Amino acid sequence: MGLTTSLEDLKARRAAIAVVGLGYVGLPLAVALSRHFSVIGFDISQKRVDELSAGATAPARSWPRTSNAQKWPTPATPRA
Repeated sequence: MGLTTSLEDLKARRAAIAVVGLGYVGLPLAVALSRHFSVIGFDISQKRVDELSAGATAPARSWPRTSNAQKWPTPATPRA
């Protein structure tokens, strides 16, 4: 296997897909890809790597309780 990897190499698991960041997006992506391909996950947080190595499956960080997202107004009810 050289510097190029084909889809056939990935399907045969002769090559791996790397997922960088194992948070809210990376971890589910790595899990989904691992159903079909070999996957290697990377994260800059040693604590996160240790949690995953110990069997944790949910992202370590939690969403904030309140959101600053602007709420869109509901459309007016059409009048007959």
